[in-house]
Amino acid sequence: MGRDKATLLLGDKPMGAWVGDALAAADVAGVVLAGGSPSLARELGLELVPDVVQGKGPLSALHALLTRFDAVAVVPCDVPMMTAEVVDALVAAWRTSGADVAVASCGGQMEPLVSVWRSESSLPVVEQHLTTDDLAIHRLFDQLTTCVVETDPMKLININTVAEFDELKSGL
Repeated sequence: MGRDKATLLLGDKPMGAWVGDALAAADVAGVVLAGGSPSLARELGLELVPDVVQGKGPLSALHALLTRFDAVAVVPCDVPMMTAEVVDALVAAWRTSGADVAVASCGGQMEPLVSVWRSESSLPVVEQHLTTDDLAIHRLFDQLTTCVVETDPMKLININTVAEFDELKSGL
């Protein structure tokens, strides 16, 4: 996109704030920014959890969260239609299933970064993948007990291009 997607104005607020608001309204203890810059954290009014291992993309951000918290709900900034209800459904499924991770899915297609993770069991697997540069988060699920939660596809719209962003904006 040529710039930080979290700062793109969608309606009256940055795309990252839409996600932050959904998380803040959900049954989670708090909302932080992982894998971002200090200036972005200030702009969004969030505490920054910096990467412990640099340069490994979203897996670095997940790792940083798992080293700091007992459990984490993860939603990327480029899924602005996320709702508290989706996050709550993931948290509830994760809690009742006893799984290491609960992941959102749409028609059988998992969204690895819309998920809830148990740190104690997930952190060693994440660290192994960081060490071997196997950075695809979806490959962690083969090594962890995973609960898949079918989710409304409209809530999982992922914005990766200017055209997708413009289409979403025109629909608001």
